[in-house]
Amino acid sequence: MRERKANTCLPLSKLLASPPGKKGFYWGRYSFSGCHTATRKTRFFFIEFSAVSIRRQPPKAAPPVEGSFDLLKIVAPNAVLPEGTAQIPQEMPGKYVQVRAGISGKDGRMFEARFPFSAVSVTGDEVSIQDGQIKFSESKLKGMVRKGIFWELSLSNAQPGGGTQFAGTLRIDRDEYSVSPGLSQGHMDRMYGSDLPERWFYLSCAHLVSNINGRKLEHSFFESHGIFSNKITVVAVINGIRYEFNVKKLFSRSTQTFNCTKTGDAIHWSVSIQRRTLVIDIDVSCKTTDLKLKVYDLPQAENKSIEILSGVTGKAEIRLYKPTGKTLELIEYARSSHTLCEYGETKQELFEI
Repeated sequence: MRERKANTCLPLSKLLASPPGKKGFYWGRYSFSGCHTATRKTRFFFIEFSAVSIRRQPPKAAPPVEGSFDLLKIVAPNAVLPEGTAQIPQEMPGKYVQVRAGISGKDGRMFEARFPFSAVSVTGDEVSIQDGQIKFSESKLKGMVRKGIFWELSLSNAQPGGGTQFAGTLRIDRDEYSVSPGLSQGHMDRMYGSDLPERWFYLSCAHLVSNINGRKLEHSFFESHGIFSNKITVVAVINGIRYEFNVKKLFSRSTQTFNCTKTGDAIHWSVSIQRRTLVIDIDVSCKTTDLKLKVYDLPQAENKSIEILSGVTGKAEIRLYKPTGKTLELIEYARSSHTLCEYGETKQELFEI
């Protein structure tokens, strides 16, 4: 799996032009908050664009099934179906583009649609689906899924991880939400490659408050993702200073431990990274009621998928230490109540929620 790379759709263009049977994937994922224009209630939303080419053509899809949120729903182009239904796509099921959008967290909703590669075009950094009915770019998101959800958003300060600012409107049925840059708590990530990890560990947050002085930390975020050869990559920027533990870099030597466990009604993520000059500890917890299950087909194997528990209301703490002799000097201790947190495997038996 290659590193995420911003400001380019070239990997997507290559994937769309790839021959049948050549494996690969491309993800563009966005999350943000919006305020109901009537009730002023804040909700968190997600929009996802993904393309996948599976190594071999899988068996014929199952007949339509109704009423299952966790089912990977397949919707043919231009079809208008209620939530929780499936339909066999018109083209080869091993090569498709999928758009998902909805509400995160408790009482969340998810709308999905699949399209053939032939319905997608790429011009510069803009991805257009169904002759412009859905558009993704570095500066704008616009689209509609099955007449149930509609969005028109502009992006500023677009960057992988936290910090992206969203502005515009989103409608679900008759409910309209306004999205403001300063309050959007935005996140975006873009990934591509030939194989998806079969175990998934992901944390990201850009809204940190110092527990030392109570102030918001400017120019600060942290992110961890993997799992690559039983290791994860961790990047933290605190007050503009970057700390990186990248498993892809030869000289990024460190020792690390990480895990994800279920305790009572919550899921807990923990990360500890150590090297000679720095120690980073990250702890995140999220209520099981705030997590939703998402299913993604794996490009490296036919008829195989990864199931990911995903939430955006994780409560996080991060501590940075500087080793000094036999002791640790605290550099920063910060918290957040809005952390994107995910864990997944190819089997669903890990957590019963």
